[in-house]
Amino acid sequence: MLGVGGQVAYVTDAEGEDAVEIAYLPRASGDRPPRRLASGRLGRVRELVADPDGERLAIASHDGRLLLVDAAEESAGEVTELIRSVNGPVRDLAFSPDGGWLAWSQPGVGRSLRQIKLARIADRTIVDVTNGRFEDENPVFTRDGRYLAFLSWRGFDPVYDVHTGDLSFPLGCRPYLVPLSSATPSPFALSPEGRPAAGGLDPLGAPGEGAVTVETEGLESRVTPFPVSASKYSSLRPVAGGGLVWLRWPISGALGETFVNPADTSGRPTLEHFDISKARRTELVGHLDSFAVSGDGTRLVVVDEGDLRAAPATELGDVDSTVYLDLRRIMHEVDPGAEWRQAYEEAGRVIRAYFWDPGMCGIDWDEVLDQYRPLVERVASPDEFADLLREVLGELGTSHAYVTPARRNEGPPHYQRAIGLLGTNLACRDGRWTVKRILPGESSDSKARSPLAGMGVREGAVLTHVDGRPVDPVTGPYPLLAGAGGTTVELTFQAAEAAEAVEAAEAAEAVEAAEGGEGGEAADRGGGGRAADGGERGRAADGGERGRATDGGEAADGGERGRATDGGERGRAADGGERVGRAGRSRRVAVVPLVDERPLRYQDWVAKRRAVVRELSGGKCGYLHIPDMGGSGWAQFNRDLRLEVSRPALIVDVRGNAGGHISELVIEKLTRKILGWDLTRDAQPVSYTSNAPRGPVVALADEATSSDGDMITAAFKLLGLGPVVGSRTWGGVVGMTGRHRLGDGTVITVPMNAAWFDAYGWSVENRGVEPDVEALRTPLDWAEGRYPVLAEAVRIALGLLAEHPAAEPPGYDALPDRRRPKLPGRGG
Repeated sequence: MLGVGGQVAYVTDAEGEDAVEIAYLPRASGDRPPRRLASGRLGRVRELVADPDGERLAIASHDGRLLLVDAAEESAGEVTELIRSVNGPVRDLAFSPDGGWLAWSQPGVGRSLRQIKLARIADRTIVDVTNGRFEDENPVFTRDGRYLAFLSWRGFDPVYDVHTGDLSFPLGCRPYLVPLSSATPSPFALSPEGRPAAGGLDPLGAPGEGAVTVETEGLESRVTPFPVSASKYSSLRPVAGGGLVWLRWPISGALGETFVNPADTSGRPTLEHFDISKARRTELVGHLDSFAVSGDGTRLVVVDEGDLRAAPATELGDVDSTVYLDLRRIMHEVDPGAEWRQAYEEAGRVIRAYFWDPGMCGIDWDEVLDQYRPLVERVASPDEFADLLREVLGELGTSHAYVTPARRNEGPPHYQRAIGLLGTNLACRDGRWTVKRILPGESSDSKARSPLAGMGVREGAVLTHVDGRPVDPVTGPYPLLAGAGGTTVELTFQAAEAAEAVEAAEAAEAVEAAEGGEGGEAADRGGGGRAADGGERGRAADGGERGRATDGGEAADGGERGRATDGGERGRAADGGERVGRAGRSRRVAVVPLVDERPLRYQDWVAKRRAVVRELSGGKCGYLHIPDMGGSGWAQFNRDLRLEVSRPALIVDVRGNAGGHISELVIEKLTRKILGWDLTRDAQPVSYTSNAPRGPVVALADEATSSDGDMITAAFKLLGLGPVVGSRTWGGVVGMTGRHRLGDGTVITVPMNAAWFDAYGWSVENRGVEPDVEALRTPLDWAEGRYPVLAEAVRIALGLLAEHPAAEPPGYDALPDRRRPKLPGRGG
């Protein structure tokens, strides 16, 4: 909204490039056509804010420019460049209440440092509020014009890592306050009378609401933290009454295992209000997704799990003050063809704006877009449009150019529940689904639990029923587990011994049928169709009743017809004792099937390969696998690091590594060298540095070692950490930063960050890193259970170990003599 004149400003690309369009609300200013300003002069607009009067717009462009656009009625939309960043776009634009000042967060050195700057609009004077030493962001003016507040990651209270003793700073953020005038004291200080100075003093007597006076001298020295706990904060906003609201996020792990529910990886934030006049914090909403502040600062619009409601901005809302908004009333029509045409052009501009090389690596991008543009008219679905964009992005010849199709979800929401997975290997044997193996699970990974482990079900048991429904001999239990993921399911198993008895019984029956011929008559037709040994047809050889055990005992399930294995009465006893036929001795267990078995099977995969390495090396080689270079990869790397580096040699397996951004952290660990030892009485010696490899290190890589996996493989070779065994890596080191959602909902990624190495130059992209020793596991190796790549790595490691023995702690045979030396004689 532009002031109170009934105008709205927004960004449009109707002419092919971003422009500002100002439309008039019919009820406020009549039915007038919109005005379009600054078309083609703005770059790609990242942020757009208006001053309180609606006369001026501030724009953050993708190329680092901070622009001012004149939006007055009589203006032609003059554009003024206020400042240009050489390290990415500026962000977090905020006008002062009187419109005379503009604040923003300016990129500093590297990818994380930022500083807060102010500009006086009248003469374009720029003032540094902070000095760029920290990550300062989200500046806002309080609505009374006295203070500038911002968020800063400048807390350095280290927290010890519980596993390795490393120190980190997870609690580094707080909101900070800057009195804009030296005559305005910090509201968190004490007045000369000893009372809290909350509310401050008026530097000019009694100015109007929102009047802003900035005393630039000593501005940085007036920065003071809010009296709140250090945490993770975001979305700082001013509200009515001179207060502020913000989101405070829980400190959580990257994998979500901090929370009770492992599926919850976010931990939703809390909305808090801080009353500066009273220096008091109040929690407004316990958990929410996001919020926005109304124009006058008196109301908040809260988004909470799909619900939208308006509530007071300065106090807890109640039934009378909270209004829920019915989003079902918002209707709009969509022309898919028009959307795809717009999204195609938008995708072309996004790639041109953000591709890592301004020259597009020699590609005539406009020509590429022209070549594929006619196909847009033939697109008939979101998936076809995504396929087309994949072809277009493929012309970049660069990795990390992905497309995800839009999913509109028209109509009623789909009710979908995942199939239940049992974490077992089942085999169908003669129509019975037998437990071949129960995966053991990994207790240190909450997602790698094994539903049947510890439930008393042994391998060889037969799964007969799921929730009381019999398991089909052909399709197995899987149709019965549809939609059962994460719910409680009752499974019925027949014990392994009983299953063997049933198999024996059926085998005997088959023999009997073969000998007796069709119809159950005796093999020699003697006795008029009675048993071969003269017993009555259908009865036991010793005269027992039909349907009972061979020794006269009743059937376990009430005398159901069965067949005795020794040819006696048609019952279900395996050996004349307890009846164990098709139902056998069954066991019912209640389990919660998995939604995703991959973490469980991955941990089992790692355990198998570690066992192979142990066997091949005689226990001399440790083994670590790193599945990716993200949170899960860092967890897996550290899960067994302490134990595996204690062995004389170490094999680091990055085959199949899916990439990420933590290869530097892994390299820092692996490049540690043992310089000495700490010896403690009655304890084992500990190396210095700790958790460092004792001897040679060998890396494994393959064609699926990708992205940051390429990077760590290259670093392994360039640092001389050890030989790389396997095959050439994926070759994708032009990474992406974030994702871009197009107008139709399609999501694309743009290759933005290209890696260059002293030794390789740009050649790793599209080529990969060559191993020092080539080794391949063929399909035949896999089928016959051979591990040639692991075997080659172990062979090399043991050879290096023979040449360069592992570091060993000293013994107690050359200890220093701490006895007091003898004094020289008096006569000497």
